[in-house]
Amino acid sequence: MTVFSATSLGVGSMIGAGIFVLMGEAGAIAGNVVYLSFVLTGGVVLLSGYSLARPGARYPSAGGIVEYLVQVLV
Repeated sequence: MTVFSATSLGVGSMIGAGIFVLMGEAGAIAGNVVYLSFVLTGGVVLLSGYSLARPGARYPSAGGIVEYLVQVLV
């Protein structure tokens, strides 16, 4: 399996088919602003990922967000 194949499989599993089916409808309604919505959403996702990366770097464990909460509350 190539990197492209693995990436495509991961993206398809996470996003689902809805985004590919509804792109035409969104483009018909909003026009070129659809691309701006993807950029803005990407910014929000980056901030969300950053907010989870900070505690992940501070409390390295396999517990995930539960471990972060335990570390903060204890």
